[in-house]
Amino acid sequence: MVNVSDLGFGVAGALDHDVVRVVARRLEQEGFRTLWINDTPDGDSLAGLAAAAGETSTIRLATGVISIDRRSPDVIARAVRGHRLPEHRLVIGIGAAAKPRPLERVENALDAIRAELSCRTMVGALGPKMRRLAAQHSDGVLLNWLTPEAARDAVADMRRDAEYAGTDVESCLYVRSALGPVASERMVQEAESHAEEDKKRREAIDTRNQAESFVFQAEKTLEDYGDKIDSETRADLDTKIAAVKDILENDRENIERLKPAHDELVEALQKASTAMYEAAAAAGAEGQPGDMGGDPFGGNGATDGTAPSDDDATVEGEFREVGADDDKKQS
Repeated sequence: MVNVSDLGFGVAGALDHDVVRVVARRLEQEGFRTLWINDTPDGDSLAGLAAAAGETSTIRLATGVISIDRRSPDVIARAVRGHRLPEHRLVIGIGAAAKPRPLERVENALDAIRAELSCRTMVGALGPKMRRLAAQHSDGVLLNWLTPEAARDAVADMRRDAEYAGTDVESCLYVRSALGPVASERMVQEAESHAEEDKKRREAIDTRNQAESFVFQAEKTLEDYGDKIDSETRADLDTKIAAVKDILENDRENIERLKPAHDELVEALQKASTAMYEAAAAAGAEGQPGDMGGDPFGGNGATDGTAPSDDDATVEGEFREVGADDDKKQS
């Protein structure tokens, strides 16, 4: 049985406020932690949350993504105060898509909202750069239009970004449903529009994961067997490790730069592995112990650049909200 205290429930901003009041009361009675109301041009999420606030006392009240292209931070702050929303229960989600400089504008908006309000803030983030900004500058990330596999990878990526930044953030995943043929068809069309973007995002995450895995393997090889590798091969491997680590730390979204550096690291590690085993064979032929002990490619003999898979991170649906701190419950 699903524990609803882990879940939130979302409705459209255009939903009649009388219905919102009924839904909010029932969700609080059933133990849901969060009521989400999407913000749309024809539906004011903050007005809807004000209706819900008058009927509840404990459930968290959260907007979907309010576009700062449409509503500025000062307008949002005035609306929160005007509706007398309880800031200790409130979560404001924001996002931006219009150019120029959406990342810079979202960061500035977060600062402006924090200066005016005491509520939590979250960022709607489809791409890795916006997710990183959310992990570093807000209380959480709103994920949408992701397959379960892509969501798992996105959450893992967000956790790494939060760890690098020393922050504690949550991630919330929208799981959509539709009632009736018209709504279902519309949802399918919206999902298809994001399919190619999701594919590119997954490929980028896979590339970063493989690069990080091979950096670890290469460093372990040098630590354990560096004295068995000739100085030229060892220096080349050191250089390739440093190049990949620099990209991962300072330019990790640049997959066009990371991929060739990763391929060069794989080639250098293969070369070092060959040198190791040739040295071991020569030592054995001279009557000396020649066992090198393990496989620098992770014990499976793989030398094609394929890193071992990591299936540790999981994401559950139904608006389940996963925190950066050991799946801390936030919904």
